[in-house]
Amino acid sequence: MSFNSIKSKMQSERGFTIVELLIVIVVIGILAAITIVAYNGVTARANTTSAKSAANSFAKKAEIFNADGGLNRYPVTSDELTTAANTATYYLSGVTANYSTSALTANSSNSTIRVLKCTAAAVTPTNNQAAITGVSTGNATITGLKITWFDYTTGAETTTPNPPITIGNATNCPTT
Repeated sequence: MSFNSIKSKMQSERGFTIVELLIVIVVIGILAAITIVAYNGVTARANTTSAKSAANSFAKKAEIFNADGGLNRYPVTSDELTTAANTATYYLSGVTANYSTSALTANSSNSTIRVLKCTAAAVTPTNNQAAITGVSTGNATITGLKITWFDYTTGAETTTPNPPITIGNATNCPTT
């Protein structure tokens, strides 16, 4: 084989065809799509776990609040935990607790939870969250709490398999 024939053969085989380039681009696109979907699933599970952890932290501190201080009740507002002296055993930071009847949404921070106050009395049409608290008399009748968080994997507030956390007597928890 002469040098000229080798040189001409090498020149004719140089580079990729357009079909080869398109195949490589399609394969890279498929791999990128799989990676993005997997990343979104991992992020949703991580956000849900973080939100559930915030709910667990709040529940533990609310139980300590109930046991400490001789009040024999659960916190009426989250301020009773978050503005407590940081030396208090029930002091809580980093959690936003909404004592709200509005459901949480995907826009909620993964450290935001919703707290419903519960009472031992039967729930009637006049029993709502404000009536349980007894804001007008200052006499709280809260016997338990129902704590929920946003589940980023299902796109809704906590449901099965992540049921809300209940503490105390949480059988009558009006949602209004």
